[in-house]
Parts: sequence; C-alpha cells; structure tokens
Amino acid sequence: MNTGKKRTRHTRLLRQDRLQRAFVAVAQAVSQTLDLQKLLDIALAKVLEVMDLDKGVIYLIDAEASQIVLKAHTGVSEEFVGAMGRMKVVEADIERWQEQREPAFGLERMVDQTTLAEVRGIIERGGVQSFVGTSLWSKEMLRGVMVLGSLSKRRFSPDELDLLDAMGNQIAVAIENAELFEQTRARAEELKASEAKYQRLVEDINDGYMVVRGNQVLFANKRVAEFLGTPLAEIIGGSFLQHLTPDSREKARQIYERTRRAEPPPEIEEFTLQRENGSSVPLEVRFKEITYEGERAYSMLLRDITERKQAEERWRLLSAAIDNSVDGIAMGNPEGMITYVNEAFARMFGYSKEELIGKEISFIYPEDEMPKLE
Repeated sequence: MNTGKKRTRHTRLLRQDRLQRAFVAVAQAVSQTLDLQKLLDIALAKVLEVMDLDKGVIYLIDAEASQIVLKAHTGVSEEFVGAMGRMKVVEADIERWQEQREPAFGLERMVDQTTLAEVRGIIERGGVQSFVGTSLWSKEMLRGVMVLGSLSKRRFSPDELDLLDAMGNQIAVAIENAELFEQTRARAEELKASEAKYQRLVEDINDGYMVVRGNQVLFANKRVAEFLGTPLAEIIGGSFLQHLTPDSREKARQIYERTRRAEPPPEIEEFTLQRENGSSVPLEVRFKEITYEGERAYSMLLRDITERKQAEERWRLLSAAIDNSVDGIAMGNPEGMITYVNEAFARMFGYSKEELIGKEISFIYPEDEMPKLE
C-alpha cells in the first residue's frame, strides 16, 4: 500500500475513532440524571466539549404557547438571554412540523425574519464567527433545537454534522424520558396518598421500573416484562435474582447484603438480564430507597443500554486495531503535546510509549521540520 493510501486510511480510522468516542461520551453524559435542567446543562456542556465549540443554547418547544423557550445556555451574553429567552414561532401548527420531520429543522424555520435578524445581530456582537445547529427529535416529535457557535471561522465536515444530528437524537430521547419522569413524579406527589395510583403512573415512562424488598419483586411495570419477555404475573412476587446472568446475580447479592446491613445501595449499577429465550440485555439500574406499603423498600429504574454497549465495543475494536497496526500512529492536542502513540510509532523513534506520551511534538521532530506538521 502506498504512503498516500496509508495516510488516508489512518486519517479515516482516527476520525471514526474520535466520532465514536464523542458519541459514547454524550450518551453516557445524558444518562447521568433524570432531572431535566441538569440533563440539558450536562448535555450542552458535553456537546460543546466534543465538538470543540465555544457557545451554545438549547431551546425547547412550548406547543401550548406557540413559543420556543431557552432552557440551557453556555457562553452567551445576558443581552441574548434577556432578549431571546422566549420567541414566538412563525406557525402555531406544530403538529404539522412533526408530520414533515426534517433533521435540519432550525431556528430559521421557527421564528420570523425580524426576530431572526435580531438573533444574528446579538450573536455577531458576541464574537461568534461560525455556528451550527440541529433539531431535537424523539418518536417523530420535534422537541426543540440546539445551536452551537465558535469564536473562530470554521467549516463543519459532513461527519461532524452527522455526529451532531446523532447526538441531538440522543439528547431528545433523554429529554423525553426526563419529561415523562418529571410528569410522573409531579403527578405522583399530587396522588401520594394512593400508592396504587403511583403504580399506574410509572407505566407511562419508557424505562423499566421495579420495587423490591430484600430479593422479592413487589411491583414491576410493563416495560420490565418487555425486557424479560416474561408475563408480569410471573415477575411480581418472585425473585429478582432469577432474572440475572450469573455475574450480575453475584453483584446483586452483594448489594442485597449491603441493604440488610442498612447500608445504602450504589446510586447506579449495571446488570445483565437473562431473557426467557436465552438472550440477554444490558441495563443501567438506578436505586432509591422508598417507603412502599408502609415499609422500607427500594425502587429500581432500569434503562436498556444495548446501543451504548455496542458503541463502546466498536470503539474498543477500533482502538485495538490502531494499537496493533504495523504503521506508526500518533495523536496530539492543539497545544502540541503527544497524547497517544501506538507501539509501532514508539519503535520507529526508539522510545517506549510511556516516554513519548506527554512530550511536546518537537521532542521527536527537529525544529526545522515542525512547519510541515502544521
């Protein structure tokens, strides 16, 4: 293979690696909380980080008021927040937008030209040279838009735009779950005199929900039955452990022993459920101590993380391919520091990987060769 083709292949591998890691990072970030405001703040910060951008905003749609509402922002001026906190949409018929789903649906389609000109004016006064956005879709519903900006001139590659759309979809699904969870919790507070009513509410959320005491399942919603491929009647009253793979079963036993000693369980843990048909599903489980039917119990919120695990595995395989490549591969940061080298690269220069990582690029390249690397 000639040098040009090798370089192209390496560039493609590195780009795929960066995009895959960015996607996984955002997926992990948005799974940290079901609090909507925290979720939006975390999501915006992580997207700005992985896209290497300076400013950003997230607007959500208030369909009843026919407005878009600023819900999260980073790096924008007080002038922007004050003037653009709420904007009237051009069309009140938001349902028609849902029917005409378009991935690139942005602010320019939502607000009138006068408002859009005002937005652009404030953005320019804030020093933004380039900006990009994506719409937030979940279950064929437009939930909002995310707009990001850079203080320098920048072109966004097709891969970056695809990544932004994928991250937007991840965020939209997380927003949906958080909104449903908040609605469930708010409604549950109004009806907390009746635990039976609360049980009906948790059927509305996309995640699995269980209540356990000791090892016994006291309540489970229909999503749990879907995870397991087992009728609810066979789950409620039975052992939670029997639905786990052996490794997860041992982990659950250790958590159970902690609760018996009145020690709190971990806030988040990962388990693998074993379905009746022999297949398995990886889950992220959030524990919370509650009072159920007058006694202490634990609620468990179960989220399917199959896609995240698959993405992590693809990244692991890609990393292994780079590590074991016969060609030398190195990565650096904008400050000129070496952040990664594979074994082949280290051998090329007669150093160990540990000796190179953290060094300036000038450590291995003569000063007169440095301009060629820029």
